[in-house]
Amino acid sequence: MDVKLKALENIAASGMRTTLQVTVVNGLNNDGVGEIVRFAVQNIDKIHGLLFQPVMFTGRDENIPTEERYARRYPLSQLAYDLQGQSAFDWQPLRDWFPVSTYAIFAHLCDVLNPCAAVGSLFVDSHPDHGIFSPLLVDTQNKQVVPIPVFFNFEQFTRDLVEITDSARGPKATKALAALSLLRNFDSRKAPAGFGPEQFRGLVDDCFYRVAGNGDDWSERAYSHHGRWRIMASGAMWFQDAFNYDFAALATASTPVATREGEISFCAYNGGGWRKVVEHQSQTTTLAQWQKTRGRQKIYAKGKKVDLTQSPHNPGAELVQIGSRTDPE
Repeated sequence: MDVKLKALENIAASGMRTTLQVTVVNGLNNDGVGEIVRFAVQNIDKIHGLLFQPVMFTGRDENIPTEERYARRYPLSQLAYDLQGQSAFDWQPLRDWFPVSTYAIFAHLCDVLNPCAAVGSLFVDSHPDHGIFSPLLVDTQNKQVVPIPVFFNFEQFTRDLVEITDSARGPKATKALAALSLLRNFDSRKAPAGFGPEQFRGLVDDCFYRVAGNGDDWSERAYSHHGRWRIMASGAMWFQDAFNYDFAALATASTPVATREGEISFCAYNGGGWRKVVEHQSQTTTLAQWQKTRGRQKIYAKGKKVDLTQSPHNPGAELVQIGSRTDPE
């Protein structure tokens, strides 16, 4: 993990803005997930968020023993509990983590607030069992972290937004009701010192633009916030394999794979075995088969064809020893 952190430090020093994507294997590097979060917080000006991807056993893995599969498997729930134990702040699995498909609620709200937008919002349609996220509030001055559900009833807020957007009252009424819900679910007694509803509303507006913003200046506007408080999302996506394969989730897979026959769900492509089918259909002949049917490629040297059937040993060749040249005195 120290080598990987050194590479991350080089990225942070380069001035790039990035989202860290980390593959986690049980018993290999799951003891360092908390250190990754601490590194991201220390470099919050360069790092936008975190995405943990627990290992999946699929594809070209026939030689992996069954015992190792079970030993290395890393469920999302274990990630949440590992982060709780490795973090210096109060990060609770059952309070602070939500399905990543919750983003769709905010995308729907953005579409209601901007009915004339040229481009609609980004909807995350991943199955609720395959992705989780936790919104964190970061104090960039003190490098401290507070999970947003500590002082904000995030679950009730999302329920309010569903009811508000489903009522279809129009942009102005929807915005007013959403603002009232934000105030209703905000607990100033548990919020960090210096952080109030006004600061929180500014952060929420910034997050909304990341979901629904478009245009040539999207990157500049999306990363223009340089205030003391920032929201960093820590997420995890568990791709399917034969252990957690869910046919119902294939219809809502958010990552397609392009093939000659059309798009295939990433879950079906890897977890369902379609990778082998596609590779078998697209495979080319081997070198031995090519030479057997078409002969070996002709090779020329100094304008003459080289006879590849001739033995490389030439009895008539003379060996010449090249000695060192000594200059006369």
